[in-house]
Amino acid sequence: MDIAGAQAAAQAFVESLDTWFTDPTDGPVVQWDATVELNFGWVVYWNSRRFLEAGDIRHALHGNTPLLVDRRDGMVHPVGTGTPLEQAIRGFADAWSRAAAGPPVNPPANPPARREAGI
Repeated sequence: MDIAGAQAAAQAFVESLDTWFTDPTDGPVVQWDATVELNFGWVVYWNSRRFLEAGDIRHALHGNTPLLVDRRDGMVHPVGTGTPLEQAIRGFADAWSRAAAGPPVNPPANPPARREAGI
């Protein structure tokens, strides 16, 4: 997946939230120029169309947190508001790295070669 795919996945996600908006000229949109690429994928920011076009703080969304888009599968993961953003990103990145490395490899207690050798 590339940045365009990540932004498209995030846009589809925020459009599913469109029921919040009653004005047909407004709605949630991705801030294309604010997307950040990290090892696990992308951090994608979003806000209301009216705020991004006019910059009027009265139209800014409050409580909308960035979205994390996984580069492996394109899944969109909203960041909650209960954890500082940097901590949430670090936690996601750590979990992503562990999953990418695969399960830990533990040698069997009595591998076949050792049994055959009578050890």
